[in-house]
Amino acid sequence: MTETKDADGDTVVVAIHFSKQKGKNVVNDIASVYGKDKNEFFLRETREGRLRYIDNKKSREWSQSSGLYLPTESNYSTASVKKVLSLEDVVNSTVA
Repeated sequence: MTETKDADGDTVVVAIHFSKQKGKNVVNDIASVYGKDKNEFFLRETREGRLRYIDNKKSREWSQSSGLYLPTESNYSTASVKKVLSLEDVVNSTVA
């Protein structure tokens, strides 16, 4: 999920394959980029435990602009997700 909107005003999603081997290099490969026409998709993905990273500030900003409120930090963790990473986890390298 990005901050970018497509020509129709839909939130742009980028699918990334992390740490993919390309010849002698390991890269983060962009598989696809597209506008998601239903913002409810993001709420459903979160509820179903597929959220892996959240930037709390950007999430609040997106929620306010889209009118769709994602769960709060204390509510987005589910049994199927060991840890939802935040900016602090990535910057401080506290991820186990």
